[in-house]
This record gives sequence, C-alpha cells and structure tokens, in this order.
Amino acid sequence: MKKTTEGVFQLEEDFSVLEAHMIKTLIDESIVSNKRRARINFHPNERSNCQEMIICLQNDAKLPIHYHENKSESFHVIKGTLGIVLLDEGFDKNADFIILNREVGPVYYRLNSSKAHLVVGLSDYVIFHEVTEGPYIGKPPKMPKWSIGKEDEVESLRVKLRNEFIERSNRSHLANELKNH
Repeated sequence: MKKTTEGVFQLEEDFSVLEAHMIKTLIDESIVSNKRRARINFHPNERSNCQEMIICLQNDAKLPIHYHENKSESFHVIKGTLGIVLLDEGFDKNADFIILNREVGPVYYRLNSSKAHLVVGLSDYVIFHEVTEGPYIGKPPKMPKWSIGKEDEVESLRVKLRNEFIERSNRSHLANELKNH
C-alpha cells in the first residue's frame, strides 16, 4: 500500500484484500488529515472503468453537496453509521434522508442518477466501501450552482441529518426495550 497524497493510499497488487491493519491505517490517517477522511484505492489507477475505494470518514469531515454526471455510485458500510441526504433542486425540505448502519441496517445504498447528495459521517468515524464508474479523469464530482457559497445551509442539513439519526436511534432503542418486556 503506497501513500500517494494526504489521506490517499493506492494498492498496486494483482489482487487485494482488506486487512485489519489497513483499516487502522485509514482511521489514523483520517484523524490527522486536514480533510478528516482517508481512502484506499483498490482500483489500479484513475483510468480504471470501475473505481473501488475503502473510505474512513470522521464525523466532522465537511464534504460538499455534489453530484456525478452519468455515473452511479454505491456505499456499503463496514463499520459505523453513514448518512446521505438526496436533494433535487436547492435545500428542499422534502429531501430524502438515508441512514446506513452496520449494526441495525440498512448497510447498502446505490444511486443511479445525477441527483445531488450530501454524505455525512454520523458515528465518530465510519468505514465504507464506495464503488463508482470510472474513469475518474475529467469526471470529478460537481457542485450544484445553488449550493456554492451556502455553507450555512449545508451545515444546517448536516445537523438535521444528525438529529434524524439520533431520533431513529432513540426509536430503535425504545422499540427494543418494549420488545424485551
């Protein structure tokens, strides 16, 4: 595993397996990274048609609202809790909130459209497998014009998603309590 830039590692073997020491490296790197995230690229290079990454996202990482033109992406949570807010146009009050959690599910999400979305770590850190279409060259994520310069509104969405997670967790805990009595 070779470190290419801050928070980014590249595997160059003919075959790859995710091992415990690699996850520990991701966690440690995400803590010291300015972006508060780290990833291991399992795909050979940016030109690969399939881009596969294992990502560690700290809960204070600030990813922008973004979208991918003519690309799908999927997340599979390995450890922790990940939130996704799906948005149509603007900071829609009817946004879809998706919460992926390794322990209680769901654990998998796939987006097959160019819908704008915000990704938020909801546990102290979350480890997840992301798969998206390549090549990456010339196709970085795009930010919707309506979200640029609106960091207060984006932060408000992050808080709303965290509150939704807390509410769902409390309901789940209460349901388990009632079920056990």
